[in-house]
Amino acid sequence: MSVVAAENVEMAQANFGRIVAINEAIKRIATLSHYVRLRAINTLIIAARSTDAVKGFSVISFELIRFSRDLEKMSHRLSGQMHEILIQTTHKARVLRIAQALQRTLQAMGSTRRDHQIIRALLQKQSEMLSRDDERLREDLRELFLKIKETIRLCSRGRAISIYGKIESAYARSDREIYLQLSRTVEQYLLEAEETLKHIQESYAK
Repeated sequence: MSVVAAENVEMAQANFGRIVAINEAIKRIATLSHYVRLRAINTLIIAARSTDAVKGFSVISFELIRFSRDLEKMSHRLSGQMHEILIQTTHKARVLRIAQALQRTLQAMGSTRRDHQIIRALLQKQSEMLSRDDERLREDLRELFLKIKETIRLCSRGRAISIYGKIESAYARSDREIYLQLSRTVEQYLLEAEETLKHIQESYAK
């Protein structure tokens, strides 16, 4: 069976499209982690200016800042993993194009040309390269989805902190709505991050 059968090419193109979409989604995670850190710093500044009645919110702010750093580190790890996957996918697409060209050449040459052996040897080499690329790509994707699971758990921890922030805001004598809104905004960012990551899992599983 040919290594460049039409279904193989179509599958490679579909996988490349999905991987590009995953890369864009992970870029969004990096953006959201940055937003969380900015909000956490804002809450810390506001709490520092407030009365002792809301000093507990300073603790929440420090926790959010620490969490946001963890989330940013994880988003960088996801981005690094995606960079490797994009390299592997691009290389696989290049190998497929070369194999296609070789196969067309072989078909056009007829059955009596002595060059058949050379072309077939080159096709075999491309087939072996594709096999290695598939193996590396599967391993990279496995590591990516392990990191995605870890990031989802991390986002859940961050949402728990933001919920504590909403509870703490109830004790504020002033600027209560500001604290509440900040906590809600962080929670919304993290919900979006979780949903984005879960969508990646679901879309690639199809």
